[in-house]
Amino acid sequence: GIKFNNDSAAANALDDYEEGTWTPAYGVSTGSFSSITYSLQSGYYTKVGNIVTAHGRLDSSALTLGSASNYLFITGFPYASLSGAYQTGDVSYSYGYTSQWPTNIAFQGSTSYVYLFAVDKAGNSSSISPSNLTNSQTYLYFSITYMAA
Repeated sequence: GIKFNNDSAAANALDDYEEGTWTPAYGVSTGSFSSITYSLQSGYYTKVGNIVTAHGRLDSSALTLGSASNYLFITGFPYASLSGAYQTGDVSYSYGYTSQWPTNIAFQGSTSYVYLFAVDKAGNSSSISPSNLTNSQTYLYFSITYMAA
């Protein structure tokens, strides 16, 4: 690993670097979708020490809501987030949602999924529910840098 200055201690070496892919998917806090069809699920990440930067794209082409309710998640992150840290990221593009469109994502506690939420110009925020997904084409592009557990 890389060591800085005159530090020769192996414990201080930067020796944890990783790049890879992951598969994002929608998840819900209550119930489940009867069915969901993805036209694209793509995720890439870089991990340096305990800092993870993850990028993802989720395109769905068909959905039957079923009993899905409460909060809409993005699941499948490559590493769980650090407990006790409220870590947020951005949605760079969303299309095809109904009444509310996601603008941000956030980990809450030590999980491998993020909540989707919307923030308006006045700074008000609200959670995105599964019913905000349409049964036709939706797109979601997002990224987050977070501390891993």
